Amino acid sequence: MSITPQHPDDPANTHAAYGATADPPESGMSARDSTGPPPAVEPAVLRARAYLSRVAEPPAPALVAFVAEVGPIDAAARVARGDVPAAVHDETAARRMMDKAELDLAAAAAAGARLVTPE
Repeated sequence: MSITPQHPDDPANTHAAYGATADPPESGMSARDSTGPPPAVEPAVLRARAYLSRVAEPPAPALVAFVAEVGPIDAAARVARGDVPAAVHDETAARRMMDKAELDLAAAAAAGARLVTPE
């Protein structure tokens, strides 16, 4: 591995933000080249993830487990309604009414940022 300054928009440099690039594989193609761009995440999932990231302070283990159990869309809807287990309530009650997901995603897009999700 070599450490060289790279431009963050260079598609050949998937680790540009960290200044590290992997030496090219023998085929000359990176894993990203062979699989294409990452699949788009459904807008509803992005909104749910943006909402959940605002309403709980990390690490929020109960919320993480709840999302793994019911999925981000259902988890977000249930958190907003207050229909969650007690541990999740404790992690989200203070900010669950602050649904600014659309504004957060728009601000991120305007700044050239994106929300990275496990989906």
